[in-house]
Parts: sequence; structure tokens; C-alpha cells
Amino acid sequence: MPKRKIIDDGYYPWLVRTATYDSLLEMPIIKAPRRLVIPSKLIPYSKINCSDDKKECIHLYEPDVDLQGILSDPEQAIQKIYPFKGLITPECVGYKQLEPLPQMLQTYLSRAFGHYFQEQGVEVIPAIQWGDESSYTPTIADIPYAFLGVEKNSIVSINAQGSLGSTENRRSFYGGLQAMVKYIQPEVIIIYGSLPLHQLPEIPANIQCIYFNDTGTRSNRQVA
Repeated sequence: MPKRKIIDDGYYPWLVRTATYDSLLEMPIIKAPRRLVIPSKLIPYSKINCSDDKKECIHLYEPDVDLQGILSDPEQAIQKIYPFKGLITPECVGYKQLEPLPQMLQTYLSRAFGHYFQEQGVEVIPAIQWGDESSYTPTIADIPYAFLGVEKNSIVSINAQGSLGSTENRRSFYGGLQAMVKYIQPEVIIIYGSLPLHQLPEIPANIQCIYFNDTGTRSNRQVA
């Protein structure tokens, strides 16, 4: 998330003017859609001006510098987003290296943007992000703060890019994935980036996992 302007403007309190909140931490809630819409293709926000395929779902798995337009002026960005099939909410680059309080703030901002766009009529898919074990275990609230603000039985997205580089990263990623399934109980998980299927923790059969490679194209299987 960019520091300039969002901080200066009090983290855009108008984003959550109509929000309801989750837990004592008051995380804005992104509501489960009445009808689950599964994307056929993903496109990064930085490329939408070059796209003629409005059936794509916009993702924000990009460096913050490529997201300045949507994060610094969401009211203006909404006009570009409307024609597309949906939006995956932003996540913070470097989230895993942050201390718990900044992680909670980044989770709040992601939910706040998601709530705002949902209120404007956009199909919103929450991006779920976690760091070390403290973010995906209930240390502060009854539900781990990484999973607050997302209703159960919904569709969510996770970014697998750069998540498996070390033994500790793999442990945290798979541990957080299992915890996310437990607490959010999603109906659909969009997985962006390659995951080795033989290392994937057991996910209940009633949860549909949809894989997309880093070009945004739907993939039937992942490389080992």
C-alpha cells in the first residue's frame, strides 16, 4: 500500500462509511456474494487499459508502484473497473516481513478497499494473506486477524508467488492455508501462481480450488 496520501487522509475513512465490522478489532467485512462467479481469466490492474476482454477479473498481485491509480484514487479507478467481471482485493508486498501491528493495518486496508468496491457494485474477491504463525492463529481475537473481515462460504484468492522459497516460508504458507480453510470455510479458492500439488495440504473435497498461472490463464494442474 502506498504511504503517501492514504496516511495523510486518515486511511480514507470514507471507504468504510457503510461497513459492518468483524470482532473487537473492527475489521471491515467483505460480504459473501449472493452468487459465486468464478473467473475464467485474470488480468493485472496495470494492463486493463490494453484489454478488450471484459470477461477478465482484475487482480492486484503487482508491485505497489503499479497500483498507485487504484489505491490513491479509488473513486476514479471505479470507472475503469466496472466493465470487468470482478476484482481481487490488494495485498501488501513484503507483508510477511512486517510486525503484527502493520500486518493488521494492511489487512484492514485490503478489507476496506474491498468493502468500498463491493458497495459500488463490483464483484469482489478477498485476497487472503498471512505471515508467520501469529497471523493465522487466534492470538488476539477469537479468529486469527489474517482471516477477519471475510464471510464464510465465499470465494477467496491466495497468491502463491514467492511463498515457497525456504523451509520456513513453506511451513508458514501451508500452515496458514490450512488455518484459512478452517476459519473461513470458503467454497472456492483461487490460487494464483504455481503450487506443487504433492506438497499441498489436504483440502476438503467440497472446496473447489481454481489455479491460475502468472499470466492469468487458468491452469488444470501445477508443476511439481
